[in-house]
Amino acid sequence: MNKLPKNLTSELDRKRLTTDIEFEFLRLGQTAYDGLKEAIEARRLTNRQTANALRLLQLLTVQHCFAMRADLHELALGLADDERIEVRTQAIAIAIGMTLLKEHFPQLRIENADRSVVAPVVERGLEKGLKPYLKSYAEDFLGHKF
Repeated sequence: MNKLPKNLTSELDRKRLTTDIEFEFLRLGQTAYDGLKEAIEARRLTNRQTANALRLLQLLTVQHCFAMRADLHELALGLADDERIEVRTQAIAIAIGMTLLKEHFPQLRIENADRSVVAPVVERGLEKGLKPYLKSYAEDFLGHKF
């Protein structure tokens, strides 16, 4: 993660990111987005770091890097079958969130943010297992208990 300051990359190990840390990533904007995405794709991060990096990417697309929403959605879809439950759970949360965002704001250009594309991904995630906090959210999205 050579695009990000070393002190920020070490913060990704925290169980919960503080607002101060989130603000530091937001301050870096596109540089933070690119560095986090690169580290995720290169699989240089631990489970917790990857889940936190995904959360930060989501925050960045909401607060700063609006044009990257479709990119993040594609990344999330690609990680939705990940063998690591923390990563899979966060990826599916993002995929559901982007789909709901697109449903409420159809003018947004988020490729594949459609229930017909995302629902099978969510079902596979439920089959593989998700963290408890997301299971009911995913079931509500699908419209049935799993």
